[in-house]
Amino acid sequence: MKNDLIFIVQECICIDFLINAIMASNIYKHLNFFNNLKKENLKNIKVICHLYKLTYNDELLIKDTPSIKLDRNAQNNLNTLLEYSLNVLTRVDILKKLYSNSCYNKLFQGLYNSYFDLISYIHCFCPLSSNTSFDLKSEKTDILNLNPNNNLFTFFNILSSHNVDFSHKENKIELIRDICIEAIYIFFDYYLVENLITDEYYEVFFESNPENKFYQFFFKSNNSSFKVRIYDKSLIVFYIYQFNDDTLNISPPLNKIDGKIAVDMYLKEKFKGEFNNLFCDENYISSSYYGNDIESYKFKYNYNNRSIEKCLYISIDVNSRIIQEIYLI
Repeated sequence: MKNDLIFIVQECICIDFLINAIMASNIYKHLNFFNNLKKENLKNIKVICHLYKLTYNDELLIKDTPSIKLDRNAQNNLNTLLEYSLNVLTRVDILKKLYSNSCYNKLFQGLYNSYFDLISYIHCFCPLSSNTSFDLKSEKTDILNLNPNNNLFTFFNILSSHNVDFSHKENKIELIRDICIEAIYIFFDYYLVENLITDEYYEVFFESNPENKFYQFFFKSNNSSFKVRIYDKSLIVFYIYQFNDDTLNISPPLNKIDGKIAVDMYLKEKFKGEFNNLFCDENYISSSYYGNDIESYKFKYNYNNRSIEKCLYISIDVNSRIIQEIYLI
């Protein structure tokens, strides 16, 4: 572990240099979250040095000061920052698996979450080009399960949309609110900005673990209600629901087969070519009832890529034939 801790601190020092360069860039100066990433990284260095001292009764000294070449192109510095962060994440993940001691495990898990967040922020606010200047080793991408070319997750990561600019938002709650409004437009073609919002509020949930913190926003307009859930760290929408007061019921109600066809048409329209990477779990179908009548069908879609353990649940109202609920889990 001794050499691992020294390696992590060296990489963290390089991360600090890179963040300084990026913060000084005119391109990314407006993104205030880099200041928080810098503070978090410096705090992690202190934590690792303290752990080293307690474990080996010695000061952690970097004899060979790491050198790093900064690029005039800010995009290349972002790519390099991602590379160093992945290096830290990989080494911390190894340490996390090696030591069963609960104190060590919590500490390494905290470090892991910290640099996973850093990488997530880069992907959220500044999506990197697929032609990166470095070679991501397979074990690193397996740890992250991140694929910038995966449109399934891009669809739920509203911040990655090139059509919307959230960079002017400094207040996180305002940012999350705007992401939720944009998600409602993307998923349900309903633009709240152009419709009067009569009521709104949000709640915060931890799912028994502060690391899984998420927000749930409610919006009500003249004729519709919406519920959106979004992760606090990655700012990725993972649940969205709509209810329309003025929905016209179409007779006869959809049966399971027609419901599946309608859901497939919706996914094909929204996900475009990515629909071909989804396949319906024929063993799963859930029906919700109102009295003795079926109100909606819920279908489950798995992702073709086995390395991505994600599935999509989608519900359709059998009477109005409107997509009611989408849940990525």
